[in-house]
Order: sequence, then C-alpha cells, then structure tokens
Amino acid sequence: MDASKFAERLNDLIFEKGLQQNQLAEATGLTETSISQYARGITQPTIKSLVALADYFKCSTDFLLGDTDANSEKKFLQCPEFSVSLKRILGDHNCSGYKLCKEAEIPQASFYDWKNGNTYPSLDNLYKIANYFDCTIDYLLGRES
Repeated sequence: MDASKFAERLNDLIFEKGLQQNQLAEATGLTETSISQYARGITQPTIKSLVALADYFKCSTDFLLGDTDANSEKKFLQCPEFSVSLKRILGDHNCSGYKLCKEAEIPQASFYDWKNGNTYPSLDNLYKIANYFDCTIDYLLGRES
C-alpha cells in the first residue's frame, strides 16, 4: 500500500467536501489525530477506519487507497466481520487456509486469528489476499458482491 497515494486521495476528498479534519473525525467516529496522521501519510488506516472513510465519501476502498481512478458513487453493502468475508472468499475459490498462507506468504497464526474474529489483517496482508484471489479490496471485505 502506498500511504502517500492514500493521503493524497483523502486530502482531495476532504477538500472537495469543504471539510475540516475535525468535522470528518466527528462524522466518521474516528479521532482527529488518526485523520491527521492518515492525511499526512504517517500511518495506514485500519480496516474499520478505511471502511468508515469510504462509506462517508461513498467511494470504494480501492479508490481511496489509490488502486483505481474510477470514483463513481455507488451503494456498497454493509461490511460483514472480516472472519465472515475470509471464510466466504475461501469457499468461493475452494481454497484452504493452509494453501492461502503458504502461497500468499501469510503467517498461519495471523490467519487463524482473522478467521476466528480475534484480529483484523493489516492493509499489507489485505493486499496479499486480494492479489492472491485477483479481486478488489471491496470484494474481499464483502462491500461488493
């Protein structure tokens, strides 16, 4: 993930809406500090933060991350827990967790924490899974069918 692309997209969307960072923080339930760090490219958003921002701006997570230039407003599905999305995509592709971990170079302990709903993957690991299954981040997260 390119944090500078994400920061640029976020800043563009904030500017287009005529918002202040504190207004965006209040509207999304994120902290102003988080918004500031994302906007400056200092930190990567969590999955929940990424989805909250994409939902607020009515754009895809892929657009927000800079993976696509298409930004047509559309209605996205409510994001299920990541463990549900992970099990769905494994089933859709008839893939075992072991195979995904081995071929996408994902630590097995992390995978089982995600599968059991204990933690969420980092954006880097989301990209590994999306690339492995050749799908968008939105599809992986269950925001699009």
